[in-house]
Amino acid sequence: MTENLKNYDRIHWQVQPKLGATKQLSENLTGCNCGDLPQQIVDHVKVLLLDALACILMGSEKDACVKLLSFAVSQGGKQECKVAMCHFRTNRYMASLLNGSYCQASGLDAQTDEMLHCAGVVVASALAMSDMLISEGNRLIAAIALGWETMCRLHRAAVCVPDTRPLDPTSTFGPFGAAVVAAKLLGFSAFDMENALSLCPAQAAAPARAMLTQSEVGLLHAGFASSWGLRSAYLAKEGLSGPRHILEGNMAFFKCVSGFHDDDQTTRYNIDFVNERFGEQWFLENTKFVLSDGSVSEQIPDFSEIEKKFTAVCDKLLIDEKKRNLVICQIRNLENVNDCSAFLKLLNREEKSR
Repeated sequence: MTENLKNYDRIHWQVQPKLGATKQLSENLTGCNCGDLPQQIVDHVKVLLLDALACILMGSEKDACVKLLSFAVSQGGKQECKVAMCHFRTNRYMASLLNGSYCQASGLDAQTDEMLHCAGVVVASALAMSDMLISEGNRLIAAIALGWETMCRLHRAAVCVPDTRPLDPTSTFGPFGAAVVAAKLLGFSAFDMENALSLCPAQAAAPARAMLTQSEVGLLHAGFASSWGLRSAYLAKEGLSGPRHILEGNMAFFKCVSGFHDDDQTTRYNIDFVNERFGEQWFLENTKFVLSDGSVSEQIPDFSEIEKKFTAVCDKLLIDEKKRNLVICQIRNLENVNDCSAFLKLLNREEKSR
Protein backbone atom coordinates (compact mmCIF):
# COMPACT_ATOMS: atom_id res chain seq x y z
CA MET A 1 0.00 0.00 0.00
CA THR A 2 1.41 3.36 -0.97
CA GLU A 3 1.90 6.17 1.52
CA ASN A 4 -0.70 8.27 -0.34
CA LEU A 5 -3.30 5.53 0.01
CA LYS A 6 -2.52 5.18 3.70
CA ASN A 7 -3.07 8.91 4.13
CA TYR A 8 -6.31 8.75 2.14
CA ASP A 9 -7.66 6.00 4.38
CA ARG A 10 -6.54 7.77 7.53
CA ILE A 11 -8.12 11.10 6.59
CA HIS A 12 -11.39 9.83 5.25
CA TRP A 13 -12.08 7.31 7.95
CA GLN A 14 -11.50 10.04 10.52
CA VAL A 15 -14.35 12.10 9.07
CA GLN A 16 -17.20 11.03 11.27
CA PRO A 17 -20.48 10.77 9.35
CA LYS A 18 -23.72 12.17 10.63
CA LEU A 19 -25.70 8.93 10.83
CA GLY A 20 -29.44 8.40 10.66
CA ALA A 21 -30.49 9.87 7.30
CA THR A 22 -31.11 6.53 5.57
CA LYS A 23 -33.13 5.20 8.49
CA GLN A 24 -35.16 8.40 8.72
CA LEU A 25 -35.84 8.41 4.98
CA SER A 26 -37.04 4.81 5.15
CA GLU A 27 -39.40 5.65 7.99
CA ASN A 28 -40.70 8.70 6.13
CA LEU A 29 -41.33 6.69 2.98
CA THR A 30 -43.12 3.78 4.65
CA GLY A 31 -45.18 6.10 6.83
CA CYS A 32 -46.54 8.14 3.93
CA ASN A 33 -49.53 6.91 1.91
CA CYS A 34 -51.92 8.40 -0.63
CA GLY A 35 -54.18 9.79 2.09
CA ASP A 36 -51.22 11.76 3.45
CA LEU A 37 -50.51 13.47 0.13
CA PRO A 38 -51.80 16.99 -0.55
CA GLN A 39 -54.49 17.00 -3.23
CA GLN A 40 -52.28 18.97 -5.62
CA ILE A 41 -49.63 16.24 -5.42
CA VAL A 42 -52.25 13.59 -6.22
CA ASP A 43 -53.31 15.68 -9.21
CA HIS A 44 -49.70 16.19 -10.28
CA VAL A 45 -49.01 12.45 -10.20
CA LYS A 46 -51.87 11.89 -12.63
CA VAL A 47 -50.26 14.40 -15.00
CA LEU A 48 -46.88 12.70 -14.60
CA LEU A 49 -48.37 9.28 -15.30
CA LEU A 50 -50.30 10.27 -18.43
CA ASP A 51 -47.30 12.17 -19.77
CA ALA A 52 -45.02 9.17 -19.17
CA LEU A 53 -47.44 6.87 -20.99
CA ALA A 54 -47.36 9.21 -23.99
CA CYS A 55 -43.56 9.16 -23.94
CA ILE A 56 -43.37 5.37 -23.57
CA LEU A 57 -45.61 4.89 -26.59
CA MET A 58 -43.65 7.39 -28.67
CA GLY A 59 -40.22 6.08 -27.67
CA SER A 60 -41.05 2.47 -28.52
CA GLU A 61 -40.26 3.13 -32.19
CA LYS A 62 -36.82 4.70 -31.66
CA ASP A 63 -33.91 2.74 -33.17
CA ALA A 64 -32.16 2.15 -29.85
CA CYS A 65 -35.36 0.78 -28.35
CA VAL A 66 -36.01 -1.52 -31.31
CA LYS A 67 -32.56 -3.01 -30.74
CA LEU A 68 -33.24 -3.36 -27.03
CA LEU A 69 -36.54 -5.12 -27.71
CA SER A 70 -34.80 -7.51 -30.13
CA PHE A 71 -32.35 -8.40 -27.38
CA ALA A 72 -35.16 -8.90 -24.86
CA VAL A 73 -37.09 -11.19 -27.20
CA SER A 74 -33.98 -13.28 -27.81
CA GLN A 75 -33.57 -13.80 -24.05
CA GLY A 76 -37.03 -15.28 -23.47
CA GLY A 77 -37.90 -15.74 -19.80
CA LYS A 78 -40.94 -15.57 -17.59
CA GLN A 79 -43.95 -13.89 -19.22
CA GLU A 80 -45.46 -11.71 -16.52
CA CYS A 81 -45.50 -8.09 -17.73
CA LYS A 82 -46.57 -6.17 -20.83
CA VAL A 83 -44.23 -4.15 -23.00
CA ALA A 84 -45.31 -1.07 -24.94
CA MET A 85 -46.69 -1.53 -28.43
CA CYS A 86 -46.04 -5.25 -28.95
CA HIS A 87 -47.41 -8.70 -28.10
CA PHE A 88 -44.24 -9.50 -26.18
CA ARG A 89 -44.49 -10.19 -22.45
CA THR A 90 -41.45 -10.64 -20.26
CA ASN A 91 -40.29 -10.63 -16.66
CA ARG A 92 -40.71 -7.55 -14.47
CA TYR A 93 -37.06 -6.52 -14.75
CA MET A 94 -36.91 -6.63 -18.54
CA ALA A 95 -40.32 -4.93 -18.81
CA SER A 96 -39.17 -2.03 -16.63
CA LEU A 97 -35.93 -1.82 -18.65
CA LEU A 98 -37.84 -1.62 -21.92
CA ASN A 99 -40.63 0.75 -20.89
CA GLY A 100 -38.26 2.99 -18.95
CA SER A 101 -35.92 3.19 -21.91
CA TYR A 102 -38.81 3.96 -24.25
CA CYS A 103 -39.83 6.86 -22.04
CA GLN A 104 -36.41 8.53 -21.98
CA ALA A 105 -35.59 7.75 -25.61
CA SER A 106 -38.72 9.58 -26.74
CA GLY A 107 -37.00 12.88 -25.96
CA LEU A 108 -40.37 14.18 -24.77
CA ASP A 109 -40.28 13.05 -21.14
CA ALA A 110 -40.60 15.33 -18.15
CA GLN A 111 -37.39 16.31 -16.40
CA THR A 112 -36.56 17.53 -12.91
CA ASP A 113 -33.30 19.29 -12.08
CA GLU A 114 -32.32 19.34 -15.74
CA MET A 115 -30.77 15.93 -16.52
CA LEU A 116 -32.82 13.91 -14.02
CA HIS A 117 -35.24 11.70 -16.00
CA CYS A 118 -37.56 10.52 -13.23
CA ALA A 119 -40.49 9.44 -15.40
CA GLY A 120 -38.74 6.60 -17.19
CA VAL A 121 -37.48 5.24 -13.88
CA VAL A 122 -40.44 5.66 -11.58
CA VAL A 123 -43.40 5.13 -13.92
CA ALA A 124 -41.81 2.15 -15.68
CA SER A 125 -41.29 0.52 -12.29
CA ALA A 126 -44.86 1.28 -11.26
CA LEU A 127 -46.21 -0.17 -14.51
CA ALA A 128 -44.26 -3.40 -14.06
CA MET A 129 -45.40 -3.75 -10.46
CA SER A 130 -49.06 -2.91 -11.03
CA ASP A 131 -49.20 -5.18 -14.06
CA MET A 132 -48.45 -8.09 -11.73
CA LEU A 133 -50.11 -6.98 -8.52
CA ILE A 134 -53.20 -5.29 -10.06
CA SER A 135 -52.64 -2.62 -7.48
CA GLU A 136 -55.20 -0.05 -6.35
CA GLY A 137 -54.90 3.39 -7.85
CA ASN A 138 -54.31 5.16 -4.55
CA ARG A 139 -51.33 2.90 -3.80
CA LEU A 140 -49.95 3.53 -7.28
CA ILE A 141 -50.21 7.29 -6.74
CA ALA A 142 -48.27 7.11 -3.47
CA ALA A 143 -45.59 4.85 -4.98
CA ILE A 144 -45.00 7.16 -7.93
CA ALA A 145 -44.96 10.31 -5.79
CA LEU A 146 -42.50 8.87 -3.26
CA GLY A 147 -40.23 7.23 -5.82
CA TRP A 148 -40.03 10.51 -7.73
CA GLU A 149 -39.43 12.46 -4.53
CA THR A 150 -36.65 10.12 -3.46
CA MET A 151 -34.72 10.65 -6.69
CA CYS A 152 -35.08 14.43 -6.41
CA ARG A 153 -34.09 14.59 -2.76
CA LEU A 154 -30.98 12.47 -3.20
CA HIS A 155 -29.95 14.50 -6.22
CA ARG A 156 -30.41 17.73 -4.25
CA ALA A 157 -28.44 16.41 -1.29
CA ALA A 158 -25.51 15.42 -3.51
CA VAL A 159 -25.17 19.14 -4.38
CA CYS A 160 -22.17 18.88 -6.71
CA VAL A 161 -23.13 16.06 -9.05
CA PRO A 162 -22.40 16.12 -11.95
CA ASP A 163 -20.51 19.43 -11.69
CA THR A 164 -17.44 17.88 -10.08
CA ARG A 165 -17.97 14.23 -11.01
CA PRO A 166 -19.33 13.40 -14.48
CA LEU A 167 -22.08 11.01 -13.42
CA ASP A 168 -25.46 10.80 -15.11
CA PRO A 169 -27.98 11.71 -12.38
CA THR A 170 -30.64 9.37 -13.78
CA SER A 171 -28.38 6.33 -13.48
CA THR A 172 -26.97 7.49 -10.15
CA PHE A 173 -30.19 8.25 -8.29
CA GLY A 174 -32.72 6.34 -10.37
CA PRO A 175 -32.34 2.89 -8.77
CA PHE A 176 -33.37 4.38 -5.43
CA GLY A 177 -36.58 5.77 -6.91
CA ALA A 178 -37.47 2.46 -8.55
CA ALA A 179 -36.74 0.53 -5.37
CA VAL A 180 -39.04 2.83 -3.40
CA VAL A 181 -41.85 2.25 -5.90
CA ALA A 182 -41.51 -1.51 -5.58
CA ALA A 183 -41.10 -1.42 -1.81
CA LYS A 184 -44.24 0.69 -1.39
CA LEU A 185 -46.31 -1.63 -3.56
CA LEU A 186 -44.92 -4.68 -1.77
CA GLY A 187 -45.80 -3.16 1.61
CA PHE A 188 -42.27 -3.09 3.04
CA SER A 189 -41.57 -2.15 6.63
CA ALA A 190 -39.12 0.68 7.31
CA PHE A 191 -36.36 -1.87 8.00
CA ASP A 192 -36.97 -3.67 4.69
CA MET A 193 -37.18 -0.34 2.88
CA GLU A 194 -33.77 0.63 4.23
CA ASN A 195 -32.36 -2.71 3.16
CA ALA A 196 -33.75 -2.27 -0.36
CA LEU A 197 -32.13 1.17 -0.55
CA SER A 198 -28.85 -0.29 0.65
CA LEU A 199 -28.70 -2.61 -2.37
CA CYS A 200 -29.26 0.11 -4.97
CA PRO A 201 -25.70 1.49 -5.23
CA ALA A 202 -24.37 -1.93 -6.29
CA GLN A 203 -25.30 -0.99 -9.87
CA ALA A 204 -25.94 2.74 -9.70
CA ALA A 205 -24.23 5.45 -11.76
CA ALA A 206 -22.94 5.76 -15.31
CA PRO A 207 -20.72 8.34 -17.04
CA ALA A 208 -22.63 11.42 -18.15
CA ARG A 209 -20.78 11.35 -21.47
CA ALA A 210 -23.08 8.66 -22.85
CA MET A 211 -26.12 10.87 -22.39
CA LEU A 212 -24.50 14.19 -23.31
CA THR A 213 -23.24 12.80 -26.62
CA GLN A 214 -26.66 11.29 -27.41
CA SER A 215 -25.15 7.85 -27.87
CA GLU A 216 -27.76 5.13 -28.00
CA VAL A 217 -26.97 3.64 -24.61
CA GLY A 218 -27.33 7.06 -23.01
CA LEU A 219 -30.99 7.06 -24.06
CA LEU A 220 -31.58 3.87 -22.08
CA HIS A 221 -30.24 4.93 -18.68
CA ALA A 222 -33.69 5.38 -17.15
CA GLY A 223 -34.58 1.83 -18.13
CA PHE A 224 -31.43 0.38 -16.62
CA ALA A 225 -32.02 2.32 -13.39
CA SER A 226 -35.63 1.16 -13.20
CA SER A 227 -34.66 -2.47 -13.73
CA TRP A 228 -31.95 -2.44 -11.07
CA GLY A 229 -34.16 -0.66 -8.55
CA LEU A 230 -36.79 -3.39 -8.91
CA ARG A 231 -34.12 -6.05 -8.48
CA SER A 232 -32.92 -4.34 -5.31
CA ALA A 233 -36.40 -4.42 -3.80
CA TYR A 234 -37.03 -8.05 -4.68
CA LEU A 235 -33.60 -9.12 -3.45
CA ALA A 236 -34.37 -7.35 -0.17
CA LYS A 237 -37.68 -9.23 -0.10
CA GLU A 238 -35.68 -12.46 -0.33
CA GLY A 239 -33.62 -11.36 2.67
CA LEU A 240 -30.40 -10.33 0.90
CA SER A 241 -28.80 -7.69 3.10
CA GLY A 242 -26.81 -4.58 2.35
CA PRO A 243 -24.84 -2.17 4.55
CA ARG A 244 -26.62 0.10 7.01
CA HIS A 245 -26.31 3.88 6.62
CA ILE A 246 -25.78 3.44 2.87
CA LEU A 247 -26.38 7.11 2.10
CA GLU A 248 -24.41 8.86 4.83
CA GLY A 249 -21.94 6.33 6.25
CA ASN A 250 -18.18 6.29 5.77
CA MET A 251 -17.23 5.12 2.26
CA ALA A 252 -20.95 5.09 1.46
CA PHE A 253 -23.05 6.46 -1.40
CA PHE A 254 -22.78 10.23 -0.97
CA LYS A 255 -19.05 10.18 -0.36
CA CYS A 256 -18.66 8.16 -3.56
CA VAL A 257 -20.71 10.43 -5.78
CA SER A 258 -19.94 13.81 -4.18
CA GLY A 259 -16.64 13.44 -2.39
CA PHE A 260 -14.86 16.04 -0.30
CA HIS A 261 -13.81 19.64 -0.61
CA ASP A 262 -10.14 20.42 -1.11
CA ASP A 263 -9.44 20.20 2.61
CA ASP A 264 -10.30 16.45 2.46
CA GLN A 265 -12.27 16.79 5.69
CA THR A 266 -15.55 18.46 4.77
CA THR A 267 -18.01 16.79 2.46
CA ARG A 268 -19.51 18.36 -0.66
CA TYR A 269 -22.94 16.90 -0.01
CA ASN A 270 -25.55 18.03 2.52
CA ILE A 271 -27.13 15.03 4.22
CA ASP A 272 -29.80 17.20 5.87
CA PHE A 273 -31.42 17.79 2.47
CA VAL A 274 -32.50 14.13 2.27
CA ASN A 275 -35.27 14.48 4.85
CA GLU A 276 -35.68 18.24 5.19
CA ARG A 277 -39.39 19.19 5.25
CA PHE A 278 -40.37 15.72 4.06
CA GLY A 279 -44.11 15.67 3.36
CA GLU A 280 -44.25 19.47 3.27
CA GLN A 281 -42.01 20.33 0.34
CA TRP A 282 -42.43 18.30 -2.87
CA PHE A 283 -39.65 18.53 -5.43
CA LEU A 284 -41.72 16.79 -8.09
CA GLU A 285 -43.54 20.11 -8.42
CA ASN A 286 -40.38 21.51 -10.06
CA THR A 287 -40.81 19.26 -13.10
CA LYS A 288 -40.58 20.62 -16.65
CA PHE A 289 -42.85 19.17 -19.34
CA VAL A 290 -42.69 19.07 -23.11
CA LEU A 291 -46.17 20.02 -24.34
CA SER A 292 -47.97 18.90 -27.49
CA ASP A 293 -46.78 21.96 -29.43
CA GLY A 294 -43.14 21.29 -28.52
CA SER A 295 -42.89 24.10 -25.98
CA VAL A 296 -41.59 23.47 -22.47
CA SER A 297 -43.70 24.16 -19.40
CA GLU A 298 -41.66 25.36 -16.44
CA GLN A 299 -44.32 24.11 -14.05
CA ILE A 300 -46.69 21.16 -13.96
CA PRO A 301 -49.43 21.89 -16.51
CA ASP A 302 -53.11 21.13 -16.25
CA PHE A 303 -54.16 17.57 -16.96
CA SER A 304 -55.93 18.80 -20.10
CA GLU A 305 -52.62 20.02 -21.55
CA ILE A 306 -51.02 16.60 -21.23
CA GLU A 307 -54.21 15.01 -22.49
CA LYS A 308 -53.60 16.89 -25.75
CA LYS A 309 -50.08 15.47 -25.93
CA PHE A 310 -51.27 11.96 -25.17
CA THR A 311 -54.03 12.21 -27.76
CA ALA A 312 -51.60 13.46 -30.40
CA VAL A 313 -49.27 10.51 -29.78
CA CYS A 314 -52.17 8.05 -29.90
CA ASP A 315 -53.38 9.57 -33.18
CA LYS A 316 -49.91 9.26 -34.67
CA LEU A 317 -49.66 5.61 -33.64
CA LEU A 318 -53.25 4.85 -34.74
CA ILE A 319 -54.32 3.75 -31.28
CA ASP A 320 -58.00 3.01 -30.86
CA GLU A 321 -59.93 6.06 -29.63
CA LYS A 322 -62.08 4.11 -27.17
CA LYS A 323 -59.05 2.59 -25.47
CA ARG A 324 -57.32 5.97 -25.41
CA ASN A 325 -60.33 7.62 -23.77
CA LEU A 326 -60.55 4.80 -21.23
CA VAL A 327 -56.96 5.42 -20.19
CA ILE A 328 -57.56 9.16 -19.82
CA CYS A 329 -60.72 8.58 -17.77
CA GLN A 330 -59.09 6.07 -15.45
CA ILE A 331 -56.05 8.23 -14.79
CA ARG A 332 -58.29 11.24 -14.08
CA ASN A 333 -59.97 9.16 -11.37
CA LEU A 334 -56.96 7.09 -10.41
CA GLU A 335 -57.36 7.38 -6.64
CA ASN A 336 -60.72 5.60 -6.96
CA VAL A 337 -59.59 2.84 -9.35
CA ASN A 338 -59.37 -0.65 -7.83
CA ASP A 339 -57.84 -2.38 -10.85
CA CYS A 340 -54.98 -0.62 -12.60
CA SER A 341 -54.52 -3.35 -15.20
CA ALA A 342 -57.20 -1.90 -17.51
CA PHE A 343 -55.31 1.19 -18.65
CA LEU A 344 -52.11 -0.85 -18.98
CA LYS A 345 -53.73 -2.79 -21.80
CA LEU A 346 -53.04 0.20 -24.02
CA LEU A 347 -49.36 -0.68 -23.91
CA ASN A 348 -49.97 -3.88 -25.86
CA ARG A 349 -50.01 -3.78 -29.64
CA GLU A 350 -53.13 -5.95 -29.49
CA GLU A 351 -54.92 -2.71 -28.63
CA LYS A 352 -53.53 -0.91 -31.69
CA SER A 353 -55.87 -0.64 -34.65
CA ARG A 354 -54.48 -0.94 -38.14
